[in-house]
Amino acid sequence: MLCWDRSPGFGITLAAETTGGSFLCAEACSHPHGSTEERVSADDIGAKAAFNLLAEIYKVSVFYS
Repeated sequence: MLCWDRSPGFGITLAAETTGGSFLCAEACSHPHGSTEERVSADDIGAKAAFNLLAEIYKVSVFYS
């Protein structure tokens, strides 16, 4: 039995602070236990959160450039 078989789910929140003191955040989470959705590994959830944070950073950099 894999550990995620007993887990209700998991997630991650990432934050970055700009040089101006603003914070940018992104998050990602797994589907809840018992969901019919395909299972996602913790590595994939982390990669999704990192991609989401980079997207937020890109949005701000386009706005201020």
